[in-house]
Amino acid sequence: MQRESSMVALPPIRDIPTRERLDWLDALKGIGIIAVVAGHLWTGGLMRDAFYTFHMPLFFMATGATARALPARLLAPRLLIALGLPALSFALLFLALDFGIEGLRGVRPIFPDALSGLSTILLATDTLRGPFAILWFAPCLIMARLAWNGLQHRFDPAGLRMTAIMVGVLLLAIAIDAYGGHSPIGLLPVPAALLFMWLGAHWQNRSTGRVLGFACLVMAAIALIWMPPLNMRSGDLGWPLLGIAGAAAIVDRIAWLTKRLPGRIARPIAWVGRNSLVIMFLHLCFTHYLGPYAPKWVIFFAAIAGSLLVGLLFRRNRTLRLLFLGER
Repeated sequence: MQRESSMVALPPIRDIPTRERLDWLDALKGIGIIAVVAGHLWTGGLMRDAFYTFHMPLFFMATGATARALPARLLAPRLLIALGLPALSFALLFLALDFGIEGLRGVRPIFPDALSGLSTILLATDTLRGPFAILWFAPCLIMARLAWNGLQHRFDPAGLRMTAIMVGVLLLAIAIDAYGGHSPIGLLPVPAALLFMWLGAHWQNRSTGRVLGFACLVMAAIALIWMPPLNMRSGDLGWPLLGIAGAAAIVDRIAWLTKRLPGRIARPIAWVGRNSLVIMFLHLCFTHYLGPYAPKWVIFFAAIAGSLLVGLLFRRNRTLRLLFLGER
């Protein structure tokens, strides 16, 4: 029986015939969001660089793997409710927390006033920090998903025309990597996100054989050990072409492992993945406000567990469920 995945920013999915397929995709999201939390907590050294090599590309590839073409009049409202409304709600919540909690702690707020906070959120998402830093993701994904949907309607994702278009998108992403400035509403990473969606569509439609699988393993190892990390928020692709290839290879090998996890391990990770949206939005609140008071491993578990708990509380109220989770 088909059902729709609750992946972060995933609108309707393609025909996925079995529950097992959805379970491993949810588990893949779970691994991805755990890597996001860890990468934002351990902010230096090899561990941080390893997570930044693939953690955000994973979500864009997963979106491309499961997205199907829909009429824009149906998709756009759905994305705005599922992603845009929670992003706005969390932005306002974070502004309230910024002035409230920092005032109680005797710490200067991140923004001097609400108006400057909103203008920065809208016009320079690449400069956001603290709980606000993740707010680039939702608008970027909305724009990339709409662009990918439009391309799906016109071109075969595996065809030569689509490949030629993606070469142009790659050149644009490389130009942004080299010369990009401020990123209004998450605009700078959109070309790179579109590339990862295209790669995800290819990845979903083709099984990786032994030779390609081994090549991905080698590429993944090189990316993790040797190559500079990506920072998609500012359009930074590391070594652009190799950075994209390395991220795709890592995601492919993680997916290969995910499919082979025992059920008793995969199921709780998949549950985390199904709740990845609320973790994505909330985890930086825990890392930011608890940072001075607890060891990082404590904050790591608190960020995941606390976000999940808040998500459960939101689901108990219809209005909060809609505003913060984008669920009717």
